[in-house]
Amino acid sequence: MENLKERLAQYIGGQMEVINHRDGYGYKGEIADITVDDEKIRVKFAWLADNKTKPWSGKSRWVKRDCVDYVARLDMYEITEAPALGTIILFHEPSEEEATLFEPQNRNEFYLDPSWVEGLESRF
Repeated sequence: MENLKERLAQYIGGQMEVINHRDGYGYKGEIADITVDDEKIRVKFAWLADNKTKPWSGKSRWVKRDCVDYVARLDMYEITEAPALGTIILFHEPSEEEATLFEPQNRNEFYLDPSWVEGLESRF
């Protein structure tokens, strides 16, 4: 568990995205803090946005989301690393219809610029 805490700590300041293909929703935001205990990963966001474009293709429409907390029970996810992308991915078990991606601070091609989020203050 300590190893997971250390691995996820490097994503503070990066972004996290949740994509659920079955239910058709997605959201993404900047990670302010991550804590891990024996059963859960808890993420606090600096800001969070809902993807209002479905399916997710081309230019998406992002809208500020008020809830800025996320909790995942570790027993419900398979944890996979994608070193080429610099990400850690949590696949929801057993369906794998939901994925949670932890993305680094390096503003890769998946980076969501806060200025693209409707309703988000410009301080970001």
